[in-house]
Amino acid sequence: MKFKIDKDKFLDAISIVWRSVWSNWTLPILSNILLKAEEWKIFFLATDLDLQTSYFIDDIEIEEEWEITIPAKLLQSYLNFLKPWIVDFQTKDEDILLKSKSWKTKIKWLNSKDFPKVAPIKTENNFLINSKILKSAIADVLFSVSTSMSRPFLTWINLNIKWWEVFFMSTDSYRFSQRKIDLDTGLEDVSIIIPAKTAQEVSKTISDWGMIWWEDFDVKINFSEDQILFEIWDIKLSSRLIPWKFPDCTMLIPKEKKLTVVAQRQDFAQLVKRVNIFAKENNNNLKISFSEENQEIEIDTKDTNIWSDESSLEASIKWESMQIALNSEFLIAILWVIKSEDVLIEANWVYSPVVFKEPERERFLHIIMPLRV
Repeated sequence: MKFKIDKDKFLDAISIVWRSVWSNWTLPILSNILLKAEEWKIFFLATDLDLQTSYFIDDIEIEEEWEITIPAKLLQSYLNFLKPWIVDFQTKDEDILLKSKSWKTKIKWLNSKDFPKVAPIKTENNFLINSKILKSAIADVLFSVSTSMSRPFLTWINLNIKWWEVFFMSTDSYRFSQRKIDLDTGLEDVSIIIPAKTAQEVSKTISDWGMIWWEDFDVKINFSEDQILFEIWDIKLSSRLIPWKFPDCTMLIPKEKKLTVVAQRQDFAQLVKRVNIFAKENNNNLKISFSEENQEIEIDTKDTNIWSDESSLEASIKWESMQIALNSEFLIAILWVIKSEDVLIEANWVYSPVVFKEPERERFLHIIMPLRV
């Protein structure tokens, strides 16, 4: 088996699927990339058993169909040191022979029979979504995914489809994020739980291709009962799905509000970051007072043996005054995700969920559960 390929194209293909390679000493085959020749195309595939990434290069002259696996890290590192040139790729016995104008290299390969492959999705359940909208929706909810494996269903993102609307949701049980997109999918009452890692890789791939094309493009999402596939140009990212039921966190959204606050986001974020230096000594506990009379936000930390801090910020406050205790790290996270000039805060009472929104973007909301102090 042999073919010729441009060195830079070869390296780009390996780099695209590289993020799905898993360095596993018990399963060394997962440290490899599968190469498959078929109908003037060379397919590149990598997997860590949860996420599989595939890509192909076409217009490659091949003499016969074949497939082998190659060490991903070794080959990528080696190609990085080579000057642009045409690489002559061929196999002999258990070796891969790479030759160009001034060099010749030999690398061992592994048989592809032990390489895990995900069966193609056979389903008509699919829809298109704009790449920038998808990337934005993932960013709006990814930060509040749980990192604890004690409740693995909270380490995933829920994709809830209701015919004309698509909801992206995540929670770690202490906070909840929801982003709504108006989109005619042709599907009704579908709930999918996507691994956070898969969503993150989809976002990274969209960013990579966006830098190449500098324009919007559509991402095709295909799914079945146990698998989901994202098609981004010639890249396919597929992942397994688990039939867990995502908790209904929408019941946390307060139906009434007795406090409405509009504050300058960057000033509020800087204030919280500064006070957070002290709050870390008190389990990230911040007491936030919203004064309707003084039209200001006051933040203070509990006194410790070393320090305490009190700071204030002007804000527009309506209805009632209220003091609420929040986790400072959670507060910093949402103020970083929100991109608008102002942040809108709503609450019903001292121990009710606190809602954070962008004043001009009602399709996104974030909830932080208050601390009991």
